[in-house]
Amino acid sequence: MTENNETQEHATDQAVALNAMVRAVDECITRNIGKEPNELWVDLKVSDALAIIAELKEYEELFNLQKTRLDSASKYWQIMNGQSNTFPDLGELLEFLMTRIDKLEKKLGEFIKP
Repeated sequence: MTENNETQEHATDQAVALNAMVRAVDECITRNIGKEPNELWVDLKVSDALAIIAELKEYEELFNLQKTRLDSASKYWQIMNGQSNTFPDLGELLEFLMTRIDKLEKKLGEFIKP
């Protein structure tokens, strides 16, 4: 995976979080149809804002955890393939890891016989 792909994925995650905020604001507007514009935003309760912030924090924590795991697996792929300046495509990385697991299971099976 290239830095550009990582940036695009991060942007996608941010867009999902932004859409959640937009939905919350839309719900607030729907609850307040007919009110004066300056009254409209008052109804966006602190609890709504805190819920949005908590959801964004969860997305950020998940993104960071996924990035850490992906970086570790990618580094392993780079070492095993001798390509230190290349990031694998996610599908390629998964295929590589599954193949490694299959090979290890076969080797273990030779030593551990039922």
